[in-house]
Amino acid sequence: MVGAGYAGLAAAVALVEAGCAVSVFEANRTPGGRARRVEYRGALLDNGQHLLLGAYSSTLRLMRLVGVPEAALVRKPLTLVFPGQFDMRVPRFAYPLALFIALMRARGFSESEIDAILVANPRRLLTIQ
Repeated sequence: MVGAGYAGLAAAVALVEAGCAVSVFEANRTPGGRARRVEYRGALLDNGQHLLLGAYSSTLRLMRLVGVPEAALVRKPLTLVFPGQFDMRVPRFAYPLALFIALMRARGFSESEIDAILVANPRRLLTIQ
């Protein structure tokens, strides 16, 4: 196998489940692929939070399968902030109410942009988990 990111590790687990012997090789100094921790200006940053948003049930299934304890996953409300340009914070309510409230409180969207988000695919708002 090549790659110690989520895709490479998922492939390795599937091969092991199929009875194959697997070795994983990673070209980078740090495993994790696009989800690895990176150092930027002396701070350690989690670069993989986008892979663990609520929509990634396959990632959570894989984590359970290989024995990662639930306590290893820190669940925080979605917060997107670009100072002076954009601010959206999803409250801890059930979806789709949480997303609706977040869009109503968001700064940086025009009314027409919010309307477009809500109208573009209303069924999508009802299926986000």
